[in-house]
Amino acid sequence: MSLYDLMNIIEAKKPISSCMEEGYSCAWRQKSGSPCKVHGNLTKIQKILDEQLKSYSIYRILFEE
Repeated sequence: MSLYDLMNIIEAKKPISSCMEEGYSCAWRQKSGSPCKVHGNLTKIQKILDEQLKSYSIYRILFEE
């Protein structure tokens, strides 16, 4: 089981910004009709973070260096 899986099970997995949460009402998007550059960059960072969390098993975190 990965750290990512565990975080999902205990509902600790949250995006790095509230603007990435489902149902978020973004004033920028409403005005411009497209996501802002910050949102785009945060999405890239979130994908990298998620991949890292998926790469670490609970066993590895507890018993390996």
